[in-house]
Amino acid sequence: MSVDKIIVREALPQDMEAIRACHAEVEKVLGEAMDLPEVAITKDGKLISNPAILEYLVVEENGKVIGFHYQEKTLEMCHGGMSPKATLALANYHRENNIFYFAHKAGIRYAHCQVPKKLSGPVGRELKKSGFRNVSRKYKHYVLDLR
Repeated sequence: MSVDKIIVREALPQDMEAIRACHAEVEKVLGEAMDLPEVAITKDGKLISNPAILEYLVVEENGKVIGFHYQEKTLEMCHGGMSPKATLALANYHRENNIFYFAHKAGIRYAHCQVPKKLSGPVGRELKKSGFRNVSRKYKHYVLDLR
């Protein structure tokens, strides 16, 4: 009887082929392409860790990658108050001050904004003007409170 050896370890650039294969399994089940960040990127001619990623892991069984996991640095926008004028002013402020440009330069690939369903009409319109898209039909949102 053989005992499978399963380990979790940090992903390396040379794992990308196996990571892509695992990712393709998920895409096949979903019937659509999904985003997949690289473990490392080239910057100034050097291979460096992907600045958008906090942690990238692979799971190996008997030396073969059978799964992966990454935690991505993201920007979550949170607004408060009920004034449509405030929502518009904040949206304009972010556009004028290039908050998304600077977040991108810091290595962040996505900005998220959760909107209560009761407020999704007016807030959603302003988010769409800023380039956000509603993905609520495609994804379920789960939260882990780390406080």
